[in-house]
Amino acid sequence: MIDLTEISISFLNNSATLFLGTGFSKFLTNGNAPSWSDLLYECAIAIDPQKNLADSLFYIDENKVTKSKEFDLLTCAQIIEVEFKKENKSIRKEIVDIILKKSNKSNINQDNLSKIKDFFACYPRANIVTTNYDDLLEKYVFENNATSFFDGKVIPNQKKDINIYHIHGSIINPNSIILTLEDYYQFQNKDSYLSKKFFTLLHENTTCILGYSLGDFNLNSILNDVKNSRLESFRKNHTIYISRDKLKSNIKKFYEYTYDIKVMDLLEISEFFTLLIDKKSEAQSLISSADKIKSVLDGSAVFKDTYLKLQNSFIEILNRAIILGININDSSFALEN
Repeated sequence: MIDLTEISISFLNNSATLFLGTGFSKFLTNGNAPSWSDLLYECAIAIDPQKNLADSLFYIDENKVTKSKEFDLLTCAQIIEVEFKKENKSIRKEIVDIILKKSNKSNINQDNLSKIKDFFACYPRANIVTTNYDDLLEKYVFENNATSFFDGKVIPNQKKDINIYHIHGSIINPNSIILTLEDYYQFQNKDSYLSKKFFTLLHENTTCILGYSLGDFNLNSILNDVKNSRLESFRKNHTIYISRDKLKSNIKKFYEYTYDIKVMDLLEISEFFTLLIDKKSEAQSLISSADKIKSVLDGSAVFKDTYLKLQNSFIEILNRAIILGININDSSFALEN
């Protein structure tokens, strides 16, 4: 079972990362923010209004979701970019135009925006990683009071409490956008500040993934890279995937076994933020009392039986150890049989 209090503690200790996908942008914009496949479909129509290119690469399913017919989306993007280059046009400029038209002030869901702002008022220090190209967070959630990072941008000397890492680029700088198969190969092999920082955040922080599909190629590729390079840690399953849909138990087990990820399903984005806000006072209490565990470890104090019999006592002890950076495999922490 996932402990929301531990997640809350991580946010209060500035050791939590939100990993946000397209679903988060759709949550903010009443569903208007385009998915990656939507963007490519519209780019194909923009360069070939007769729709021959779009129809050869994509189809719209019964739920009005744009899907590729034969190729993965990275290859589709590469094919479409070739057509743009033939006309001496920029596909990235087209991407920016589409996003600005669909993700702007006129279609922001004010209720959802307020919920997100409430969360960050409660937890004012956080790291955000996203593959989204849009600048909705910068403009509307933080009102230009956050630091954005993307490839090609000069790293500022003075950072703000909120850092937003656009690992696949941003519309703020169209040339930074990672779109095609060639772009993605270069990204995987690039040893940049952004890629190093990204992996550091996912290795060392509690990471909450919101707004992605578990079938997303980019997400799965990133998760695989992170798992393969992650050092052994006593904090197991500190990457959490939030799903609004019900997932089958075998899917949950697959992601736990393959990527070391815990899944929380049947949970809307707004509900997740609300639950964490409700956990703040409990997390603060544990943080303020965390030092008590030192006295227990050095033998100068003991936990009373009445406390140890409480349902949540074991989780509280583990959380106090985590706050202080105590390894639960340490001999002084080991439980006797």
